[in-house]
Amino acid sequence: MPASFLSHLSSPLRHVAALALLCAAALAPHVAQAVGAYDGIYQNSQQSSNYLSVHQNGSTLIVASFNTISPVGATQTTVGGAYKPARQDIWDLYQGTITGSTGILNGQVIYGACQVSVSAAFDSTGVQLVLGALSTTASGLNQGLNCSLLPARTATNVRFNKVY
Repeated sequence: MPASFLSHLSSPLRHVAALALLCAAALAPHVAQAVGAYDGIYQNSQQSSNYLSVHQNGSTLIVASFNTISPVGATQTTVGGAYKPARQDIWDLYQGTITGSTGILNGQVIYGACQVSVSAAFDSTGVQLVLGALSTTASGLNQGLNCSLLPARTATNVRFNKVY
């Protein structure tokens, strides 16, 4: 309602009209949000500190992996000095496509040292991740890493249960 319309109303009616405008604005839809069938938070069935945050927009799938690991020998330097952290939190990001209930994702792990592809098979209670192709990035090569050895040191087939 334009302000000129409100000015013609009596004071109590102006308050009611203004309140109606506020309610309409509050109830009006905001920016549309994509909600995929598999959006949510998933927890590793074998390692409780490892989570996935899954986000789907049409056929695009983005998965963020969070894990807490032991910081063996790590030292964190800040303005106030240096300290040895009790834990080290790691985020990895994967992006890909999903068709039906199967996603094919690509991303980097181990602080960007390894390029990895992952197959994600979703069902009603979670997702099964299967490690695919691995290659060493320029950063990994500079550090002398061989990412092809990764499957021998980590689980290549991991179940995550949906928790939210």
